[in-house]
Amino acid sequence: MEGKVQSVLPKSLDKYVEVLFLAKSNIHPHLRRSASSMLSLVSHEMFSSKIVAGMKRAALRTPEFAVNAFTEAISALTLDLSRYAKDFLDILGPVLASPNPLLHEEWSLVLLRCSAKFPTVPLSLNLLTACLKYWRVVTGK
Repeated sequence: MEGKVQSVLPKSLDKYVEVLFLAKSNIHPHLRRSASSMLSLVSHEMFSSKIVAGMKRAALRTPEFAVNAFTEAISALTLDLSRYAKDFLDILGPVLASPNPLLHEEWSLVLLRCSAKFPTVPLSLNLLTACLKYWRVVTGK
């Protein structure tokens, strides 16, 4: 059974990214939660090649819709996300520098969820500090 699941997981992740991250409208919460449950099966290799790449594209294209999918995805992951701190900074930095104040609030929650998934407090604090510095430099605040 597990072999079958692992064989269809890459294509399922492609569809997950396409439907949830790159959506051009808001996806209903129960659909996001249901789809995100498969992320507990994801390896680091799949996460970096499929999910992180999709997150980067989504944050640039439709951050107002991607934010909820990100939150669900981060919550569902069982991986140690420490090695992805730089990737999360690349994703979150430009969004936090957006002129839209609603995006700041929503994406700040994503930032907190991301940092809570890091097992070491210094790494979590480094991510938070780096994003705040990025936001201040771009906005001048």
